[in-house]
Amino acid sequence: MDNFNFTTTYQVRISDINYGNHVANAAVLNFFHDARLRYLAAIGDFSELDIGAC
Repeated sequence: MDNFNFTTTYQVRISDINYGNHVANAAVLNFFHDARLRYLAAIGDFSELDIGAC
């Protein structure tokens, strides 16, 4: 895993910010979920439904 490298960009939406003007906890989980989906697409057009079928 020393050479593992994947980056993606994410545009923070107004709905990701809570009333305290911070990124909401639920939004952070969505960031990771979106990154996971983008990674799966990048390594071979996989989805969460078929990644285990390889």
